[in-house]
Amino acid sequence: AVVSTQSTGKTNQNKRAYFREGMESLFQCSVCNEGFDINTPKILSCSHSFCEKCLEDSVEKNSDDDKGRITCKQCGKETILTCEGVNGLLTNLIAKELATKIREQRTVSSNFTCKSHSKVFELFCEDAQCMKLICIVCALTDHKNHNVSVFEKAEQFYKTSILEGISNSRNVVVQIDLSIENAINCVDKIQQQKANAQKQVKDSVNKIKEFLSTRENELLEEIDVKCSEMLSDLAHYIAKLSMLSTNTKQSIETIETQLHSNNDLETQMKFLQTTKETHANI
Repeated sequence: AVVSTQSTGKTNQNKRAYFREGMESLFQCSVCNEGFDINTPKILSCSHSFCEKCLEDSVEKNSDDDKGRITCKQCGKETILTCEGVNGLLTNLIAKELATKIREQRTVSSNFTCKSHSKVFELFCEDAQCMKLICIVCALTDHKNHNVSVFEKAEQFYKTSILEGISNSRNVVVQIDLSIENAINCVDKIQQQKANAQKQVKDSVNKIKEFLSTRENELLEEIDVKCSEMLSDLAHYIAKLSMLSTNTKQSIETIETQLHSNNDLETQMKFLQTTKETHANI
């Protein structure tokens, strides 16, 4: 139903101007004063929002050791950045959407009047497809069968929406902080698992080295003993061959001497038998 109201003069205009300025300040960066519909708003861990560009400029001014953190310009609380930097911060979608809606409705003149009818905004259309400020002429024409309320109800509507958005944002921040804590715990677990795995590898390798060293010494000792035995056997074998060689040479000389002597046949037969035995021994 259309609520019939008349302009209450300068007082209502001042209230509307104050409300408008207050609303707009909630949806703009407090550093550069640009609206969040222009520059993307990012939420810090303290729940305050600033445009992405101002946050990036702030991080850029930090020393190399402080590139991974950012200090809130309003409360001074630090926010730890992920490897994605400022871009990895949660976007304040509610502030961005409401700032966009405010800018869409900022098509009026500086005296806060309806562009179509040049009338002061005094009413608010509550229909889902509208949800905007209108003048009395709008209420009687384009919004004739819509649910229309007084201006003050619009103020309450936006304040409620903002409070809900802030509450949702705080809940999101809590979830983010919890995710960060879980991620940090995972990092600690991975580091511990890494240290344990490295220790196990080193212990295993040291055991293998110790085993190989012991086995090496055993094999070297076995080779030394075996070679010593073989060399000893060869030495005895060479000595035996040398003795046989010497005896054979002596027998040959003796036989040759006997052949050239005038010994009888019986003596020569004995030497022949000795020669055969010598060859058999060889």
